[in-house]
Amino acid sequence: MFHELLGRHDGNVAPDVIDALERFQLRHGRVAITGDFWTILRELIPALTAPEDKLQLLRVLGGFGAPAAIGDYLAELLEQGDRMTKLGAIEGLKRLARPDLLARLRDRRGLEPDAEIAEAMGECP
Repeated sequence: MFHELLGRHDGNVAPDVIDALERFQLRHGRVAITGDFWTILRELIPALTAPEDKLQLLRVLGGFGAPAAIGDYLAELLEQGDRMTKLGAIEGLKRLARPDLLARLRDRRGLEPDAEIAEAMGECP
């Protein structure tokens, strides 16, 4: 259902679908998604114009247990994203709670010039 809605989104439905995905995760816990759904979500990220929608989607991505490419993608955003993208990626990585990615967050903290982002990186378990 979410897959179909996002596949046909007109830009206005995306925030509502992201909200629904987050509520779904709260109710059902970590779930795996298909490669096709991951592709749709990944393609949606640059299309989101509101920074808070992008931050929320990146946080929601961390609630999916598979595919593993999600964690790698979030980690890449730490090096190339804007401020809100980095904060969203940090939240997503923390939700994934993969030890290897949390270690990358801690290692990257000393390289981050933005104090708020560095602080967010330092709050990982």
